[in-house]
Amino acid sequence: MALTLFGTRSPDAGLPQQFLQGLRTTGLTHWLWVLLGLMGASALVVALALGVLRVQTIATAARLTETFALVVAEQTTRTVQTIEQRLELTAHLLGHLDAANTAKVSVVNGMFQAQIQAMPFVRALWFVDAKGAVQYDSDPLNSVSDEGLPGMDVDYVALFSAQPQRDFYMGVPARGGQHGAWLIHAARPVRSASGAVTGVLVAAIDTRYFEALWRHIDLGIDGSMGLLRRDGVLLIRSPFVASAMGKSFKERPVFTTLLPAQPHGNYTDASSVDGAQRMFSYRTLSAHPDMVVIVGQSYAQVLAPWWRWVRLVLLVWVGSWGGMFGIAYFLARVWRQKQDSEHTLRASEARYRSLYQHAMDAILVTRTDGRVLHANPAACALFDRTEADIQALGRTGLLDVSDPRLAAALATRAAMGHFRGELTFIRANGDRFPGEFTTSVFTAGNGEIHTTIIIRDVSERKKTDAALQQYADKLQVLSRRIIDTQEAERRRLASELHDELGQSLTALKINLQSGVLFKNRSLEALNTENIRIVEDTLQQVRRLALANGAAGYLLKDAAPAELHTAIQTVLAGRVYLSPAVSQDVIGAYVHTLRGERAAEPGLSPRQREVLQLVAQGHSTKEIARLLGLSAKTVETHRSRLMQQLGIHEVTALVRYALRTGLVRADH
Repeated sequence: MALTLFGTRSPDAGLPQQFLQGLRTTGLTHWLWVLLGLMGASALVVALALGVLRVQTIATAARLTETFALVVAEQTTRTVQTIEQRLELTAHLLGHLDAANTAKVSVVNGMFQAQIQAMPFVRALWFVDAKGAVQYDSDPLNSVSDEGLPGMDVDYVALFSAQPQRDFYMGVPARGGQHGAWLIHAARPVRSASGAVTGVLVAAIDTRYFEALWRHIDLGIDGSMGLLRRDGVLLIRSPFVASAMGKSFKERPVFTTLLPAQPHGNYTDASSVDGAQRMFSYRTLSAHPDMVVIVGQSYAQVLAPWWRWVRLVLLVWVGSWGGMFGIAYFLARVWRQKQDSEHTLRASEARYRSLYQHAMDAILVTRTDGRVLHANPAACALFDRTEADIQALGRTGLLDVSDPRLAAALATRAAMGHFRGELTFIRANGDRFPGEFTTSVFTAGNGEIHTTIIIRDVSERKKTDAALQQYADKLQVLSRRIIDTQEAERRRLASELHDELGQSLTALKINLQSGVLFKNRSLEALNTENIRIVEDTLQQVRRLALANGAAGYLLKDAAPAELHTAIQTVLAGRVYLSPAVSQDVIGAYVHTLRGERAAEPGLSPRQREVLQLVAQGHSTKEIARLLGLSAKTVETHRSRLMQQLGIHEVTALVRYALRTGLVRADH
């Protein structure tokens, strides 16, 4: 029977790697090549279709540009013909006035002004005689200077005389008039009956008229139209560019190659005016072959619809093939996951069976009713039974069913699906032991509800915990004893300080009272004795403090810097004494050592007994009774002691006994 304790999940590789590996491992590689072949074929078809569409788009744009050029050429031809006809009519009227001898300046100028009213695109009219002088002028006050006509680029009389077949000429555009508008001279010769040039009619044409005429033709963004002479001189351009007006473009291919070959055609070139790449169509004016109209559409604008088609087609193509590859990837991934799941399942079963067999903890696989299905070797060793014995006994034979925690554990596992706790288990020999266990419910591969129980014997841990608790209790008792000892030490120190200060204060009180009772005592000696008592007391307090663990001593008025130095010294493990008291402490210590070495060897045992009893506060009679001596003998011993030690007060004897250790402060 296969045993599965845990679920498995196949790890995900990277999408492309997983896709390719899935195809290879599942034998679907040939389908990948089929997909790639279809993808390449469809890409070729799409590329060919887009290429054909591009050619058709360019051809359509070329025909459209050619149509625009034809329309512009016809409109421009009619406009130029209108100008030419008006000049011819004006010349005819001028001939009638000459024939009637009524061609006065005022009359002719008035006739010129009337003609201008009928031609809104004409700003001025002049008549230049055979000598080149302006004879008649529609605006004699503003248009003509001493240097001749404004914007006149050639000698019109000489031009028409040299070319008898020419009846019309348009000059180079130039600024003129009151507002500095761009004007073009349109000239027509007036000939005699013999054909000689008797004068020239010149009209100043406003170039803005042509721009207004062309404005209704929409060439799109970056489109352009222009009227040029055959020699390459730009007469009019829309959109208007002042720097290009009158400029010669005779070096461009349209003038060097195309126009000489045929009067109309198409070409693609970068504009010499603004550098834009355009598709151009040129056409000469039918009535005036010396002038040509060039119309251009932006190449980017022409191909813009095609590019929109390209993006749409590519989007659809990529989306469709992306969907196909996505489906293929999904199918390959599902197939691979199926194979990986089967392989991983087999591997995981072997791995988890190995873990199950070699686990250090006891593992039981049971059913919720208590039947044991499997027991690993650790469980057999823990209960000292075979797996068959454990299966035969079931849960009730392995657990202490009287354990009150069992019912709560089963109820919690049934409600939550898992439980962790501690119960009492039974070995084969009947020994009961505490076991920490973890149990959970899972569904087996056949759909049955199973449970796992992992058991660990915690007997040794319980013993260790008990030992640790015992040590903790002992440590707590020891800690209390240490605290009590420290408290007793503090009481002892307080008692010593109390005795020291009490004795000093008592000595001061006796001295002060003796100064009052005995008037013959010197006040200076009394003050000296009191100061000595205070200094001895301070030294004794310092000694007690240092002897009982103080690491430093400072006066109350010590500077902050000295306090900082003292703290650093103590932290370094040394002792710090204020300079003001260090000399006294050291001196007192040395004096005490010397006094002890000098005084103690000179005292007899009886004297030491008397000194000890005096220091303990006994009276002369009590000392005599305790030592079996007379009171007079005791007085003699005390007098000799004071004389031998150089002490004149009983209180000084007490302090000496304390310093030398003959008595303790608590006595």
